[in-house]
Amino acid sequence: MILNGTANSFVRGKLQRRLAGGIVAPGTNYAFPIGAAAGYRPATLVNTLTGASPVIEAEVADAGAATFDATMSSFLSPRNWRFQTVSGVFNGSALTLTESG
Repeated sequence: MILNGTANSFVRGKLQRRLAGGIVAPGTNYAFPIGAAAGYRPATLVNTLTGASPVIEAEVADAGAATFDATMSSFLSPRNWRFQTVSGVFNGSALTLTESG
C-alpha cells in the first residue's frame, strides 16, 4: 500500500502500481511518490479512468528533456517523467507533476 511520500521517503527509480479496475467516473487519484538523485519529484494521476485493473509504471530522471515549452522554464527544470501501462487497460487521467516535493 502506498500512502504518501516525503523528501525523506520516496521511491528512487521505477515504481509500479496496480490500479483498481472498472473506474468509469472521475474522482479517483493515484499518487506516485517518486524521485531521483536530485530529490523527491512526486506525480499524481488525477481523475483516473480504467478498464481491466492496469499496472502503471512511473519514473523520473533528472535529465532528459532536451526541449520543452520555454514558458515553463521559470518553474520546471528540464526533467523526464515516464509513465507506461505495463498490463491491463488504462483509459486515461490528468497528470500532476511536482518539481519540488
